Amino acid sequence: MNQCVGAASRLPAETLTVVEVEIGGSGSGVPALEELGAREQQVGAELAALAEPLSPRGGRTISLPRLTMTPVRMSFSLNDVTGLDAFEKLGRQLAVAPQDDLRREEIVAEVDRSADGLVVTRLGTRRGERVEASSETIPLAEARTKLVDAVLHADVVTLRLGEEAGAARIVDTFLEGIGGDAERILGGFLATAAGRLVRSVTSEHRFLAHPEYEKVVAVEDFGPLRTARAETSADRTGKWKRGVGYTGYAKSLYDQDWFDSGTEKALAVILDDDAEIELWCRLHTGDLKIVWESDGRQYAPDFIALEKDGTHWVIEPKADRDLTSAPVKGKELAATRWAQHVSAQTGTEWRYLLVGETDVAEARGSWPALRTLGKG
Repeated sequence: MNQCVGAASRLPAETLTVVEVEIGGSGSGVPALEELGAREQQVGAELAALAEPLSPRGGRTISLPRLTMTPVRMSFSLNDVTGLDAFEKLGRQLAVAPQDDLRREEIVAEVDRSADGLVVTRLGTRRGERVEASSETIPLAEARTKLVDAVLHADVVTLRLGEEAGAARIVDTFLEGIGGDAERILGGFLATAAGRLVRSVTSEHRFLAHPEYEKVVAVEDFGPLRTARAETSADRTGKWKRGVGYTGYAKSLYDQDWFDSGTEKALAVILDDDAEIELWCRLHTGDLKIVWESDGRQYAPDFIALEKDGTHWVIEPKADRDLTSAPVKGKELAATRWAQHVSAQTGTEWRYLLVGETDVAEARGSWPALRTLGKG
């Protein structure tokens, strides 16, 4: 080794300036120092790109409600009811039931004490006397108001901010089930209709009771700084690559967006190209937190989209195989409840949409089609 060093030291100075080292034994003759210098420049450029902040384009923001949830006690809210099919079916049944078979239905309560000493109230119904049709004509709007009031004052409902919106949603679905003859039927059997609605709401309470939360809605301007990706691509419709910052979206809140799957990337194209969408944003962890378990576990959805009519959507794309899993269904329920609660309290319509990869593909670029195919 020392002999080699000594020999090198005796070479003419001009010879030393052209000595080359072969990299990896390939015989390419690339100068080591030149390659290292180029690599350093590349790394420096990547670091500079990584440090570049991304602000919302044009200073735009999204008005995002923050729903503070603090467990208090077990209770029930009408905004916890996410499936309305039972109320529509109830309306259809009332519309076709023979008049001589209609009976009043009464809500009864039995108070008992459980083994641990807690007082338990069990709610039920019983059939009363046969109902005679009233000859009084009641305008449909007035009948609707009375039904909403009956639902609001059901024993299982705790009156709080936003409950009236939940009651109205249930009653309107019930009226849709009755159909075009609703005014005549309710004019004759309004008390029966109210009793059946209260019974159905009570049934929902048994299955959907959730921890009660102290709900404080603060509407904030959402538009946090992002950190740009070093590698970017303007190929919106090509193959997805993890970690790449995709550009070229006209309606995104940011100049760059990156995704966790090809389905997410395809969904972004649908949102960006549809005339109904005004603005959308790919959410990051922590941007929107929805409590979905009583132990405080939180769910972070993937997208927010704003329609031009003012409707706000929280959207979650999933692999088809995961759509029916317990965690995904639990998060769907929590996000639907979140949307209903913030809608009731803010006056802005929020909705939740769960879609699978097949839904995204079969929508063929159409946002209205995706809404129909989705699970929300």
